Amino acid sequence: MTFVSFLSLFLELHVVLAVAFAGLLGIKWITRRGFSCTHANQSSALFQRDLLKLHYVALAVFVLTPLISVIAPRQEMFDSPAKIWAASSMRKFREQPGSSQIHFMIRSDSANSDPLLSISSSRMMEVTCSILLLASLTGFALLARELRQIHRVRNSGYLLKRIGKTSIYIHPTLAMPFSFRSIGEAMVLLPMNLVSEPAKFRMALKHELQHHRQGDTLAVYAVWLLRTVFFANPFVHLWAREISEIQEYACDETLVDLKKVDSHAYASLLVEVAETANRLNAKLACATGFAFMSRGTRLKRRIESMLMQQASHTRSKVDRLTRSTIQGAGVLAVSFAIIGTALASRGIVQDRRITMPQAERMAKIAEKAMSTNGETLPVVMNARILRQLNRYLGTPEGREYMRNALSRMENERADIERALDKYGMPREFLAIPIIESGYRNLTQGESSPAVKAAGLWQFIPSTARNYGLEVSDSKDERLNIALETDAAMRLLMANKLRFGDWWLSLSAYNAGEGRVQEGIDATGSRDAWTLVGKGFEGDTDYLAKVAAAIIIMKNPDSVQ
Repeated sequence: MTFVSFLSLFLELHVVLAVAFAGLLGIKWITRRGFSCTHANQSSALFQRDLLKLHYVALAVFVLTPLISVIAPRQEMFDSPAKIWAASSMRKFREQPGSSQIHFMIRSDSANSDPLLSISSSRMMEVTCSILLLASLTGFALLARELRQIHRVRNSGYLLKRIGKTSIYIHPTLAMPFSFRSIGEAMVLLPMNLVSEPAKFRMALKHELQHHRQGDTLAVYAVWLLRTVFFANPFVHLWAREISEIQEYACDETLVDLKKVDSHAYASLLVEVAETANRLNAKLACATGFAFMSRGTRLKRRIESMLMQQASHTRSKVDRLTRSTIQGAGVLAVSFAIIGTALASRGIVQDRRITMPQAERMAKIAEKAMSTNGETLPVVMNARILRQLNRYLGTPEGREYMRNALSRMENERADIERALDKYGMPREFLAIPIIESGYRNLTQGESSPAVKAAGLWQFIPSTARNYGLEVSDSKDERLNIALETDAAMRLLMANKLRFGDWWLSLSAYNAGEGRVQEGIDATGSRDAWTLVGKGFEGDTDYLAKVAAAIIIMKNPDSVQ
């Protein structure tokens, strides 16, 4: 996984987390409103076990989201507001050869957009990794400290009884009951002062055992991990608090609903324990406890919920069927929301730079798309071509230039292809005007003043006259697309007949036959790329630019 894909996935998970939490709150509100309308005398706490299961399903789906993002087909579903470019413009790309700058831009497919942030990719990776590592180490250090504290409490307590894999401890100085799960052992720790009051002891024990039964002591690890990884996201802390509250409500609901405790006695014990527990300033990590919701209005709501539930205990089969239907619909809704958001938000940071593996895949596609009529221009891939691909696809200005050139090319494609077929030439030479003029029939004044070229194919006056085009004050046949295209075909064909290679023909089109011959004589090679490597070329990287244009032309989706 590249740094950019990791960054994109990390940001995507932040979005998914927020959507998951919002969706769960929405379902909670809907079920509360719907249930209160049909059962005016009953409490929304009747749904807490269902809501807790829904939260656990959402946690499981969220944890699997990275896997879904990796194995699902890669398809960006929206135009990302954040893109990473090889450079912010074609000019800066030329000025910064080998630059490793990453440019974060907003709506940056326009060449006029300014980068929101420009920073060295290596530096960004160092800073990001340092922040993530520091946050993780801090979180795990806090977790380790809490776990050590819990084990110290257990080791200083007395084992009262084992029920299966669950160990029940009593502790002489413990302020509040709590439950905890470690590797191979589930624990319940109770204050020793409850031993002298068997009824209260049994209620506290039943509550903590219920936490183990409904999986709370395992789920808290997932919650703690999410809080560590997504520490900067406020939704993860809100979600952790919501789960903690629902865990306690669900325990209360189960014990009261199944008549395992009397709600009034249970509430009285909760107030008694809360008076002691409130002297503690922190909640133990990865633990659930009888009095963890013991402050202010939260404690009041919890007690009111229990008392209302005791008064409306009876459920009909219709109620259970309704609850099961709502729970099933909620599971599907939350799962679809999480997965849908994950798929839709993929590529939240889009890397517009082209890597060598990507370029090689594009070259293979281009090779398969080669015309089978007549001759073809062999597709090659090297570092020079990769650089030009990044110039045209890895900058907003270059991408816009290519997009417009390909659009204009369609207006001339049929006529130029007929001319290419007439002379038995590769149709890949359609790419030459992309580089020469962007498929604009430029006058000499619109073109580069120093070169004095004109037309779609950018003939200079002397070459144009050599191939039968009139260039005078009163007439410039370089602007007659049919005539200039025919002249370009004859020039390229003449070069091919002389050098015997289409790439050398293309190099001579730009640098001149003399320069190419000079390179062949000096190096003894008739490979165009070898000559370029030795400095025998006209415009810098002209061959690479045309090769890149051919590959882009055969991969039209690459400019989108």
